[in-house]
Amino acid sequence: MSLVVDAIPAGLSATIERLVGAPVALEALSGGRNSRLFRVRREDGLRCLAKWYASPAAHGRDRLLAEFRALRFLAQQGIWQVPAPLAADAARRVGLYELIDGEPHTTHVVTEDDGDHELGGEA
Repeated sequence: MSLVVDAIPAGLSATIERLVGAPVALEALSGGRNSRLFRVRREDGLRCLAKWYASPAAHGRDRLLAEFRALRFLAQQGIWQVPAPLAADAARRVGLYELIDGEPHTTHVVTEDDGDHELGGEA
């Protein structure tokens, strides 16, 4: 994710500081489609990702709660290849998640060549 120069929504810093229990520094990141992403750093070294959902729901579904609960379920099942959910404030539409360093995941469309390669055929 790359750094984006962007204003931080009013009250977001205070909400995150309440969730993590200490003052934080926020950096806006690119990559959110239906949310805004922020790298969170606390003075003691804690780092995490904050997601702020600008609208409360889409298609009658609360995106924050759906995502947070799904990630919590995966963690409870021992699946750790996804970010761990840390805390959420549904009223302010903010979720905190484990920050995983690395490059953003890209979408790959599966083709017949991919299938042939996986099955040991010519690619």
